[in-house]
Amino acid sequence: MDSFWYVMPTVATTGSVDIVPQTQAGKVVSMFMMLIGLIFFGMLTASIAYWYVERMEKKIQKESETEIDELKKLILNLQSEVEEMKKIIEDEK
Repeated sequence: MDSFWYVMPTVATTGSVDIVPQTQAGKVVSMFMMLIGLIFFGMLTASIAYWYVERMEKKIQKESETEIDELKKLILNLQSEVEEMKKIIEDEK
């Protein structure tokens, strides 16, 4: 049990502290709280990263939709110009 106690503060990056539990039950509760702290910090970090990535994806998607709309307009313009050129060629014959 003592070996687990000495490993957990290192794993939880809390380091050594001046106040340490003296009983086995106190050490178990402290290790549990360290794990809860690690899990909470990991979830918080993941949530922030997820929010940021999702926001960036929406921005990129919006930009790509704008580019697609511009390309559609260009294609329509080119199609109309081709039609006009076909009419001119047919009229010259």
